[in-house]
Amino acid sequence: METQSPIIYKLAEAHNLETLVDCVQQCFPAPNGETMACELNVLPEDYYPFTRLVCEKAIEEKLSWLALDNSERVIGFCLSEPMSTAPLYSDHSLSEKLFPLFALLEELDNRYLINTAETPEQMFHLYMLGVLPIFSGKGIGRELLKGSVNFGRELGYKVAIAEATGTGSQTLCRNLGFESKATVPYEDFIFAGKHPFKGIKSPRSCVLMEKLLLP
Repeated sequence: METQSPIIYKLAEAHNLETLVDCVQQCFPAPNGETMACELNVLPEDYYPFTRLVCEKAIEEKLSWLALDNSERVIGFCLSEPMSTAPLYSDHSLSEKLFPLFALLEELDNRYLINTAETPEQMFHLYMLGVLPIFSGKGIGRELLKGSVNFGRELGYKVAIAEATGTGSQTLCRNLGFESKATVPYEDFIFAGKHPFKGIKSPRSCVLMEKLLLP
């Protein structure tokens, strides 16, 4: 059966781009994807230009771990970057549905950055983690996150950081030794005079989590 195929973990390469894009598209947009995208009803067609942008950046930077099945189809991913190269996505021609999401994450990052002694160049940013629903519950996300953290340590980054938006990602990060460093409560966040995430009841907040990699 497909779910019993051997799983290969490796760094993203150019020939993985199309199945990586497909995997992200199955994991993140509404109606069954990432917490904030679902609340904003960001549909696959709205999400696609953003998916393309982040996947092409991940391929170019060669810092992101993938999980592949035995046909080399991407079934899971942990997209990573130096925090110093994290773009302001609101500067790109993307769906306006995503703007509240970008704004909340930018506020979260700023709350963290003003209270840390580390520089963005020292931060390994784990910005997108997902596994195809058919492969959920098999520990793939945990292996991807562990592999990414170890890779960041080998490269000499001082800390790994992740914006954990959902209950599952927050629990996974805590179980791997990440600590909460900044939070933005969903119901309190205001964008364009509105509370776009007030319907999110669990978790109560978006959390930036940090794990020390080097002394």
